[in-house]
This record gives sequence, C-alpha cells and structure tokens, in this order.
Amino acid sequence: MLTNIKDKDKELGNIVKQLCEKQDLNESEKEEIVNKLEKIYEEKYRHKYSKITTIILNSTKDKEQTFMTLAQNIRILEQIIKDEKNKEIKLNLEKFYDHINLECIRLQDSNDKINRIKNVSKGLDRKYKELKENLNKQQTQYITILGIFASIVLAFVGGLVFSTSALSNIDKASIYCLLFVVAFIALFFGNILYFLFDFL
Repeated sequence: MLTNIKDKDKELGNIVKQLCEKQDLNESEKEEIVNKLEKIYEEKYRHKYSKITTIILNSTKDKEQTFMTLAQNIRILEQIIKDEKNKEIKLNLEKFYDHINLECIRLQDSNDKINRIKNVSKGLDRKYKELKENLNKQQTQYITILGIFASIVLAFVGGLVFSTSALSNIDKASIYCLLFVVAFIALFFGNILYFLFDFL
C-alpha cells in the first residue's frame, strides 16, 4: 500500500510514462492501471501538474504526439471506470484529462509562435543579405567612380605638365615643330578622354 506522497508521485509518474508510450492498451493493462490509480488516489491524494508535465516533456522528442497519446489513454481509462468506489479516481482523471488538453493547446500555440518567429527571422535574414549585396555593389561603384575621376585628374595634370614644358620654349621652335607639338597634345588629351568616357 502506498502511503508516502513521494511514492505516489513516483508511481503516478511511471503510469504517465506508460500511458505516453503505449497507444493500444489491452484489457489487463487497463485494469492494472485502474487498480494502481485506486491505490494512489486514496486519502485525497492530489497529483502535481508540474511534475506530470515535466515527465511528458522529457519522455519523447515528439511532444505533440505524446500529449495526444496520453489524452487518448486517459479518456479510455475514464470511460471504463463506472462504479461508485472509483468516483474519486474518475474525477481526478477528468482533471488530468483537462490539464493535458490545456497543455496540448499551449504546445500548439507555442509551435505557431515559433513558426512565425522563424518566418520573420528568415525574412530579416533575406533582407539583410539583399542589403549587404547592395552595399557591396555600391561600394564597388563608388571605388570605380573615384578611380575614374582620379584618372581624369591625373591625365589633366600630366597633360598640363607636358604641355607646359613643351610650350615653354615656344619662341625657339619652328612653326612646324610647334604645330606638331600642339597636334600631339590635342591627340593625347583626346585619346585619354575618349578611353575614360568609353570605360564609363
């Protein structure tokens, strides 16, 4: 006979594990469980929902299936208890069944919330990747534009230095030499500008 509350908690835990794991209970198993419950619920024993929930959550990976199996088995046990002697057990099983249904609803709700959070997280991750790609593209474009402007400035500076040095002795050069230098400078600047704008 179970007199200690800890022993009753332990025995009820074993029954809960059995009800979680096995879907099709045979008649002898049902009777055995009802007899055990009768001994457990003697002297106004009250089961602890927190301990039962902990047992259920630790019993298997598929928690939703575990809750469903347990609820189904409790409903079957509840239906086979008919005599007045086991009225207390039936009442406790009804409370137990109600608690399991509540946990099923909570589990489904939490799964829905987790799925919504995952979807939001995926959306944010996708937007982050798009933003990162856009920033990388813009960075490349800025570097290219800066490189082009730097090239234009260098070309103009180089051309001015070259034309200044070439034209500094203009009074000593012949007209043909002067025309050649001017044509060369024009061709030089023209080609530089053409290639730079073509690159753009």
